[in-house]
Amino acid sequence: MAHHTIAARRPETAPEQDPAIGKLEPIGFFPFLRYHGPMPIDPDDPPIWLRKLHMTAAQIDPSDYPATPAEGILQVCRLSDAQLALTKAFKRSRKATPDNSGNS
Repeated sequence: MAHHTIAARRPETAPEQDPAIGKLEPIGFFPFLRYHGPMPIDPDDPPIWLRKLHMTAAQIDPSDYPATPAEGILQVCRLSDAQLALTKAFKRSRKATPDNSGNS
């Protein structure tokens, strides 16, 4: 498996001396994605994700996340078990209906 590297331009290198200009390296396993270098942000017109960043940060609450990795794994297992039980119950209910052809 070939490993792809991303050639990032160093700010101290002048653009005309930078060998990475003109060469766009593939990103990871996606050869159609190309790394073009850092995107300049216009301070007068920042992108929407940057304008809304303070709202997203205000919505994040540490109590929404597990305190430890072990608790996180247990939560995932519980959710997976619950999803499996719901799926089985749904399949049983579909078989119990008079029209079990699958058409709604």
